[in-house]
Amino acid sequence: MEVVSKIWHKVLLILVKYIPFIIATLYLVCLIFGCFGIQLFILPSLIYVSPSCGILILVMSKVLKFCIWHRLPIYYCFLMDVLSTVDYKYGITMSNINLIIIYMIITVMFVLLGMYLKERYNRKHKQFN
Repeated sequence: MEVVSKIWHKVLLILVKYIPFIIATLYLVCLIFGCFGIQLFILPSLIYVSPSCGILILVMSKVLKFCIWHRLPIYYCFLMDVLSTVDYKYGITMSNINLIIIYMIITVMFVLLGMYLKERYNRKHKQFN
């Protein structure tokens, strides 16, 4: 029984750690295709994360004591979901190209922040070894 528990614990660690990165990457793919006017109909429905699932993944990442670098894609996906929901429900009064530019600016900010945090984490980790 203990072996099965350890295996499922490792599976949970891998899923909580890497699924947000995969979802964030697929968000970026949808955004890039949207820049060129190509609508991907099936992909957005596959990668949509409901707020309750996003909160669950965030809580699990905090309980499992992930660093901020591994929680960053969760925040990115949550922010993109909020922006797209606000745009869908209330309509942001700007053209599609300006909205895509805002999405790209947010994406670049998160990528740069992720690079900074990863470098900082690696530097701190190397000092202890």
